Amino acid sequence: MKYGWGRRGSIVSLTLYGLLASSFLDTVSNVLQLTVVLLGPSMAVYATDIVLRRNRYDGIALTDETPGSPFWFTAGVNRAGAAALAAGVTAAALCVDTAYTGPVADALGGVDLALPAGMLVASAVYVLMARRTRDGLGKMPRA
Repeated sequence: MKYGWGRRGSIVSLTLYGLLASSFLDTVSNVLQLTVVLLGPSMAVYATDIVLRRNRYDGIALTDETPGSPFWFTAGVNRAGAAALAAGVTAAALCVDTAYTGPVADALGGVDLALPAGMLVASAVYVLMARRTRDGLGKMPRA
């Protein structure tokens, strides 16, 4: 696959910035800290779904990507999961203290609460929305 100069230039620019403009370890640390903003809430939604379903999944149905699948939800998107992820990422972004400092972290004097805030908000939103929506958990298999 060929990349145009624009994409190559972006990659080279970011690499040079990471190596020369700032400390390489600081750059890696900032990337890892910002990764928590997305991964924390997504893991919370996943773990909450496991608890709500009591770890009962239909393995064959999970691989079915057709509109008739019990896990198709609304146009292939679980609205409860998507909303919970968005709310969790927003909460985590407000509480992060890294290259970017959120307003909550700033008000608390630099305390980084991104991971617990993102996970708690995502989990709570998922529980509330999955219970309320008609297709929140899909069709549960019989034990």
